Amino acid sequence: MSEERSRCAGAPLRLAIVGIGVAGNARLAAAAGVPGVEIAALVSRRPLPGALRMDQALDRADIDALAISTENADHERSARAALERGKHVLCDYPLAFGAKALAELFDLARRKRKILHVEHIALLTRSHREARRLFSGLGALTEGSFTFTAGWSPAEADVRRSGPFPSPGPRVTSDRE
Repeated sequence: MSEERSRCAGAPLRLAIVGIGVAGNARLAAAAGVPGVEIAALVSRRPLPGALRMDQALDRADIDALAISTENADHERSARAALERGKHVLCDYPLAFGAKALAELFDLARRKRKILHVEHIALLTRSHREARRLFSGLGALTEGSFTFTAGWSPAEADVRRSGPFPSPGPRVTSDRE
């Protein structure tokens, strides 16, 4: 068998949740309901019963991917270590604090033929809770988007420095239109 665990058709993606705070618990709850995904481990920097350390998770051949929900300053180091060990990575925003580091991480993912996905958990924001309250009377939501803009400075919004290109803005559609 190759170094990478052989995945038969129908075999679950075995996921480790890294960080067991608010964001990590949100990831855990969301992943628990996804067909084809199996929670293989919880990873914590604190000694918790049943939780692994990061190095232990990286050493496990039966873990295919890591969902990184730790402190922002730890994202780049954890994602790089996971990719170097042949793991797919889902990382909370921000992945890194500079364009060079971001380019290096995405290049590493390409070379290792691994998925690297960065996501902002907007569902945890006060803005999202307020939007849900405001839209609750509209009926079933059939389509929508959420653009995160809170706290950005003009320099951070400059696409020459930060990318990706800005979205055209929020668009919400209801079945009552």
